Amino acid sequence: YCGSPLKYSLSEAEREKSITIVELAGKREVSIRTIPIKPLRDLAVLKGTLESVLEESEKRPELKEQYVGVVLTEHAYEPDKRLRSVFSRLLNITFEIEGRKSDFGEIDIDIVRRTDPKELFEEFYGKYTGKGLTDYQRRMLDKAMSEEGSR
Repeated sequence: YCGSPLKYSLSEAEREKSITIVELAGKREVSIRTIPIKPLRDLAVLKGTLESVLEESEKRPELKEQYVGVVLTEHAYEPDKRLRSVFSRLLNITFEIEGRKSDFGEIDIDIVRRTDPKELFEEFYGKYTGKGLTDYQRRMLDKAMSEEGSR
């Protein structure tokens, strides 16, 4: 497999794409040419906080016409809505938050069954965000769980 002629993955953002043409003219006559491919729209990856990514878009107006992948380094409220208002060709948003564990390890179903659902959620939230619930979030969780329990 020779790969795709265009950048379809964020991991390819920094790679220069090309086509290699091999011509066989005679028994020992071989010519090899590499032709760079310049796509209509390039692929850019921006990494940082939501605010820093939005600031970068102001400094680099060409990004508004490119395909863009964003890696956010902290949680933000409705990042997709704000980013799509700036980048019409936004491909995806991922998070790389320091201290966040993406691997939760093996889950013991017996422990899950014996543990209070509220505790499970708080543990999950803490592992996912690297932070504990605020008092407000804890009240909202209590409210949601009591409403769910009344059904």
